[in-house]
Amino acid sequence: MITLFTAGLFVVGVQSVLNALTGLFYPPEIRSTGSGWALGIGRAGAALGPALGSALGSLGLARNQLFYLEAAPFVIGAAAIYLIRLQLRGGPVPESAVAVVRTVPE
Repeated sequence: MITLFTAGLFVVGVQSVLNALTGLFYPPEIRSTGSGWALGIGRAGAALGPALGSALGSLGLARNQLFYLEAAPFVIGAAAIYLIRLQLRGGPVPESAVAVVRTVPE
């Protein structure tokens, strides 16, 4: 029960942080459009998540396997936030992540 509470807490945190950071990635002329797209994608994930969860549940996998599959988006979100943080602070960003993380407009 504590694990589920913590996971729910962090998913809200990841979405909020990414929404706040969209203002740093888009020029002022298209900032509202970029933020709107980011929010729309987040809402699509919120709508598709339960359907995907029930589809995974119907596969008959063990609970620990389901947990690992469902934890993957959280790990990806945490890695994205970490890479964005490195880039904003001017730290070294791995070359493999340069294509994923956009540069901040100056």
